[in-house]
Amino acid sequence: FGDTILGIGFVVFSITTIFNAYHAVNVPEHVKKYFFLNVFISGISAMSYFSMLASEGFAIAHDCREFFWGHYFDLATTGALILLQLGMFVKKDIMIVHVIMGTYVLMVFTAFAGSFSRGSVKWFWFLISVALLAPIMAVVFRVFRENVAGKALVDALYTRLRWLTCICLGLYAFVWLSGIGFGMYPVNAEVTIKFLIDIILKGVIGLLLVRHTDTLIADTDKTGGAQRPPESF
Repeated sequence: FGDTILGIGFVVFSITTIFNAYHAVNVPEHVKKYFFLNVFISGISAMSYFSMLASEGFAIAHDCREFFWGHYFDLATTGALILLQLGMFVKKDIMIVHVIMGTYVLMVFTAFAGSFSRGSVKWFWFLISVALLAPIMAVVFRVFRENVAGKALVDALYTRLRWLTCICLGLYAFVWLSGIGFGMYPVNAEVTIKFLIDIILKGVIGLLLVRHTDTLIADTDKTGGAQRPPESF
């Protein structure tokens, strides 16, 4: 059953990558950056799912449980790109965006380390991961939004994006806690749940940006598009 889900994931994200690439080359030049990020996000996910399907993206943990390390590679790269995309959308200072991207990669690494650990060490890694998740969610939910407050259409779109992002990041942590932490369900169920979260985080958010391409074009036109100073998006 788990292999079927991995196969579906590979097909879904492969099709999404092709769709995103087609859309990216057909939008105005000054908004291509948003949609080419969608191409890389879905493309990396497709390759990650294929590696796990081909029995190359997993290992056997100390408790004889299958451990899909390919999913953590996927999360570390695509999650950081999504945060970059959100930072570009709200035109936040690039330093803040880079800091929060680095924090996110550290968070994924600690979750990865905890998956291979035992006893109290495992929970130590989990606590560090949750501690790193808190400022990420705070930045996405509040700090980023400060830049779009007062812009009705842009604010409405970002409100959807931030809720979806924060909910998905929280769900990943919950799946780790209940699945790897307490072993409440088998690996196949864990793979299925993560696939559904992946669809929302990497698919639905991308489709929202595609659906609201006109909003991105109008907002970028008002702020000067590519003519913004180099220290800003």
